[in-house]
Amino acid sequence: MVRVLLVSIILLSATLNSPAQVPFRVVSWNLLNFSDNDGDRLPYIQTVLDEIQPDIILAQEMLDEEGCDSVLTVLGPDFARAEFIDGFDTDNAMFYRTSTVQLVSQDTIQTALRDISEYVVWVGKLGIGNEVRLYTCHLKASSGTTNEQKRLAEVTRLREHLADLPDSVEWIIAGDMNFYDSDEPGYQKFMAAEGDGVNPILS
Repeated sequence: MVRVLLVSIILLSATLNSPAQVPFRVVSWNLLNFSDNDGDRLPYIQTVLDEIQPDIILAQEMLDEEGCDSVLTVLGPDFARAEFIDGFDTDNAMFYRTSTVQLVSQDTIQTALRDISEYVVWVGKLGIGNEVRLYTCHLKASSGTTNEQKRLAEVTRLREHLADLPDSVEWIIAGDMNFYDSDEPGYQKFMAAEGDGVNPILS
């Protein structure tokens, strides 16, 4: 069973091996209020992604569907994207390499602030692979006790969702967490073993 918490502020890349021994690379990237009007940033995005060669990109701070389509143009014909869901404030997106990844379903976990996106994917090729759930978050920004408690509430909502899943489910959490130090209650909530079968691994 692979359950991984990928905490990233700007960009994080990790190559994972599923139990079926199918390697895949996940990148989480806050694209900073990206919209269709930001075409001048696309060459820089393409340079980074060409170097990393991800199979899955979990993006935060997407502003519109047209912006998602713009990013897709630099990824090439082997990539597709999940449906853009316009929620509160900025939104998430997922792009995936179709030769390695199939999108099974997607859903939204609502919080009092920004939505958390869930993407269920099949990772594999030639009939070998397994199902993985991907979660991308953009937690409340800024320091101070009030904002720390808001981040904690968002993390708690996600942990409640994970606790309802069967023990056999594999998942990855990634995103812009906005934690300022590891003593924050939201960070501690993410990392806690609470007797619900969920024991995240910080990677």
